[in-house]
Amino acid sequence: MASPGTEQRKGKRAVNQLALKQKGPRNRTDSSTKPPVVKSRFGHERMSRLGTALASDAMIVFMLSVVVVEATALIVWHRTTNRGPEPVELLSFLGAGASLMCAMFFVKRIKRSALPFATALLSALAFHIWHMSLLWGR
Repeated sequence: MASPGTEQRKGKRAVNQLALKQKGPRNRTDSSTKPPVVKSRFGHERMSRLGTALASDAMIVFMLSVVVVEATALIVWHRTTNRGPEPVELLSFLGAGASLMCAMFFVKRIKRSALPFATALLSALAFHIWHMSLLWGR
């Protein structure tokens, strides 16, 4: 037997559905209506915006530029102080990460052509194999 609250919830759901049918679709050209607030699974609008920002192309390009700056700074530091990772090792593991970020960039454009995405993944694999061979030789 169903609890008394179950029938009450079903009644509210039916009333809400009826109200939506009577209103009809929203007129998107009307400037007085606000677009619905998109909530993330955490229930916060900020988290939803953060997810959108992280998925954007600008964030991926920004991360790639940070990797390039990091590689340049570490190579200059190694050449001046002779400390830190060797440039060959540095390029092998940063190249793998940069290739994976390029694959993230190209996955959105896979409908046009899958070749750039596949090339980025294969280059990431090649960089990983190169890095593992360098580590194996130690």
